[in-house]
Amino acid sequence: MNRPTNDPPPPFGPGRTRCRLERCLDVVSGAWTLRILWCLLDGQPHRFSEIERRIAGISAKVLASKLRDLERHQIIQRHALGSAIPHVEYQLTERGRAFEPIFRAMEQAAQQLFPDPGESGETEAVSPIEESDLFKPHSKPPLEPRQKPVQAF
Repeated sequence: MNRPTNDPPPPFGPGRTRCRLERCLDVVSGAWTLRILWCLLDGQPHRFSEIERRIAGISAKVLASKLRDLERHQIIQRHALGSAIPHVEYQLTERGRAFEPIFRAMEQAAQQLFPDPGESGETEAVSPIEESDLFKPHSKPPLEPRQKPVQAF
């Protein structure tokens, strides 16, 4: 016999309302998704083949699927360009730019976790974040807490 209890609902699982953060995690937590966003952080449009080249190991099928998911959630825009050779480009939307502060924080954490690659003999690649305008003086200032709410997905 099932007796009613005063226990709170479980934090995860069926039968409960999902919070915004959990819905956001559902969108970005899959394999490759954060790497795709990372590639698009510079704000420039990128062709499919360019994204595929920048993410070692991703298959064209998986990349196409992930790009469709991100487009469906309005995190990226797909631009079909008609020219002599038609092609498609992808770019972050305003909604997708909400991930910039997260990547800034991840870059700072990476600098603390992996301080000086020269000590171990490794060479350091320049991250797309460092290449982008995110850390340049003329770029927009970092968002202050609660300055701009992240839209729900």
